[in-house]
Amino acid sequence: MNIIKRITGLFSIMEDEVKSFRLLFLQSLLIGFANSYYYIVSSSFLLKNVNIKSLPNAYIITGIGGFVLIKLYKTMQKKYGITGSYKLSIILFSLICFANFFAVYAFGSNKAMTIFFAYFIVLFATPFTTIFSLGVFAQCSRLYNISQSKRLLALVVSGEIIASVIAYLSVPFLRGLINGNIYVLLPVSGLIILFVFIPFNKLLALNDSKLNRQITAKEAQKIDLSFFTKDKFYLLIAITTIFSVFAIYVVDYAYLISVRYMSNQTGIEIAEIVSVFFFIVKVGELSFSFLSGNILSSKGIRFSLLLLPLILLGASSLAFISGFLFDGLPIFLLAFLFVAKLTERAIRKSITTPSVKVLYQVAEPHERQEIEANIDGLLNQLATVLAGILLLIISVVFFGNDMFSLLHLFSFVCIVAFAVWSFFSLKMYDSYRTKIKNFLSKLKAASDSNLVIHDKQVSVHLSELQSDDNSAIVRDINNAIKTVKNASKSELIGLIKLYNIKQTLDINSEHPDKIAKKLINIYYSNHFYFSRLLIIRYLQYCSDETSYNFFEELWEVSDLVGKLELIISFNEKPHKNINVAFFERLCEECAKEITWTEAALYDIAGLKDEQLEKELNEHKATVTYLLFELLMVIYEPSVMQVVFDIITTENAELENQFFALELLDITLRPGLKEIIKHVLEPTTFEKKRQILGKTFHIYQLSPKDRLIDIMMKNFNLVSPHLKETAMVRYSKITDEQHVLAAFRSSSVDNLKHKADEIFSGVAEPAYEAKLNVMARLEDNYGAVTPYSSYLFNYALINANNNKIHLNKHIIKNNLPVGYTLEMRSETNLPVKIDILALAVLVTLKQNGIKHD
Repeated sequence: MNIIKRITGLFSIMEDEVKSFRLLFLQSLLIGFANSYYYIVSSSFLLKNVNIKSLPNAYIITGIGGFVLIKLYKTMQKKYGITGSYKLSIILFSLICFANFFAVYAFGSNKAMTIFFAYFIVLFATPFTTIFSLGVFAQCSRLYNISQSKRLLALVVSGEIIASVIAYLSVPFLRGLINGNIYVLLPVSGLIILFVFIPFNKLLALNDSKLNRQITAKEAQKIDLSFFTKDKFYLLIAITTIFSVFAIYVVDYAYLISVRYMSNQTGIEIAEIVSVFFFIVKVGELSFSFLSGNILSSKGIRFSLLLLPLILLGASSLAFISGFLFDGLPIFLLAFLFVAKLTERAIRKSITTPSVKVLYQVAEPHERQEIEANIDGLLNQLATVLAGILLLIISVVFFGNDMFSLLHLFSFVCIVAFAVWSFFSLKMYDSYRTKIKNFLSKLKAASDSNLVIHDKQVSVHLSELQSDDNSAIVRDINNAIKTVKNASKSELIGLIKLYNIKQTLDINSEHPDKIAKKLINIYYSNHFYFSRLLIIRYLQYCSDETSYNFFEELWEVSDLVGKLELIISFNEKPHKNINVAFFERLCEECAKEITWTEAALYDIAGLKDEQLEKELNEHKATVTYLLFELLMVIYEPSVMQVVFDIITTENAELENQFFALELLDITLRPGLKEIIKHVLEPTTFEKKRQILGKTFHIYQLSPKDRLIDIMMKNFNLVSPHLKETAMVRYSKITDEQHVLAAFRSSSVDNLKHKADEIFSGVAEPAYEAKLNVMARLEDNYGAVTPYSSYLFNYALINANNNKIHLNKHIIKNNLPVGYTLEMRSETNLPVKIDILALAVLVTLKQNGIKHD
């Protein structure tokens, strides 16, 4: 088990995955030993006793026998489930090993019987390899989601590959012990396979409910020819399987001919050539299997599906060309065919097969095993029969005993087969991407039909407002909202000038781009919050080039609300020549901020402060919204929208979320996708920290220090309200006063007044009056709730003050002319309201985001 522990540690397998992985890996290891020893016996017997022209007969027999065996396996799977059928397969294979051994031992001296046994033994090699593969992958599909499958499937298979390396390497040494009687390895294989029961039964005890889940009559669906013809995706998998199997057997046949040729020329035993060659192959398989998790995750499914057919296409092309350049000298032709066989074996099992297994994850859980058994099982065997028939025709009819011409022809056949395989692999990937998107779109439509989005109120409950003329208040607020919402370009400039009375902005005489430059300067010089939000709205009137400059200039100095308004406005029209690198950097910044928020939630969990956790989760939701708006600039907006809707749906099924992330994975570019998908993955923060800690500096703090971290964070990254909530909690867990004292001199109203209240124990009457009015506005205007601290700090003024300090600017009469109303608090203190600011908040474009 030490080797398994080393692998789990080396490849950062998560803690909750370790037990199941170890037991699956051990099964794979034992199956690898059993299969390898059986394959050595079967291939050696075949090559030693069967004429080279008759080798395709073995493929035909294997395909027919395999079809029958896998049909039997499917029947057992339906009757006994994946666990019962797996156990019966192990027992059956063991009995076949022992039966073949005794038969060869008893009748091996008879030449006719020897030929019969050569075919009979090879009959079971490939079918049982397929059956055991189906059994192990069936267990994986029940235990792992799509993200885990991409990481772990090939690592599970690496157990079989490690065993194969040891088995093939041991054959030259074992030959001396068994006096060259290679068939003695048959009972060894039969005995080893029985040991699979040990790890399998342990895995079953740990995951009985998952592995023994029976498919109900309602879920059961007949998987037949009509199923594939109706679904393009599965049809493409089937077609790709047929061409890949045919291409692989052409390479295999060419390899067998080459082995026979080498044995005749050198006098080396076939078993030794096979074992040494497959030792090299298995070392390659092992290397790729350890890399495959990273390849599948970083390079994606498309790369993994196309890697093998394209390499084989290149190798067969070189083999074909060398046949013309070195006519009569087969060494180069043989070398390229050996390379083709080497890469086919090394890459197929470690990368291609796991990537195809991932494709099956888009099927319904109750359909997966059935579809996989039909394609990888039955269809694979039928393709083997067809390949055998075609190879038999080619070898017998066309070239007889001319081995060089035969191999040259096979290299050309390979070129055609691999080219077709590559083409259908690409089509299959495109269909896979479409299937995931359609699947998620259906989920989105289903969830949208049940989704209630809170309408942003623009009416006021008259009985709750205290004023001499309630109807006048309603009228003024509604008029302000309508004015801001429907403002034309000139009217928007007029509203901006209310907060910038000294600025000259002439919409009639100045070019829009010149006005945009002036507005950028105003944005930097006047930090008043609602002036900035109004300036952002001018983005919709900028030309394509100017809008990008406008966006880029304002982004860095804007807070989270301002950034969301900027990107939503920017996305309202298409843009050419987008600076992809710039927007990807912004996406990475959002990912970093989401990670910071999750780290904060993790650190303050022990405080059990529901309000603070709620606000941090709202902050995370807002940054996630911002992230996807940025992604929509550089990627297909409809795809990003589908992914966003699925992963932000409350109580969404984990499998659906992983499908959404898979769609993201096959859409985003390398580099960015490795960050984004791990940030959004629905898993524990500890797991994320293991992976993302290599990209971001993720620091862990005590609850007290994390609260300080939140309070001291840049105002452009978190809202004043979140800082205030952290301040209140901080005051309850410590008597330390220095941090709180710093906020008593803050220019941010809500923080200053809250710090004063904490120190004195009593709230100022003017502060209480503003809080009272603010609460009533929130009750009547739900849209302003997420931004209440901005309204409190910039738009609510004690009516007894003559002036309001707006950073460096002082506006006489307190508020914009024509956009002021006065309300009285419950303590009868008057509070003036900037209803232009209120209207700006009510009409923010980002109000579509859901705040829990």
